[in-house]
Amino acid sequence: DDGIGVLKEELQSIFGVFVVSSKTRTVGGRGVGLALCKKVIELHAGKIWAE
Repeated sequence: DDGIGVLKEELQSIFGVFVVSSKTRTVGGRGVGLALCKKVIELHAGKIWAE
């Protein structure tokens, strides 16, 4: 994993709509990507999480 990462305190909220991690605010984004992934996965009876 070579990504920017997510703070432990933010893990519970990163799948919310319009949620942007404090580590990625300078990179840009609207905060809909992970929320969209979560919705699609749940519609297919799957689960998504972050550790």
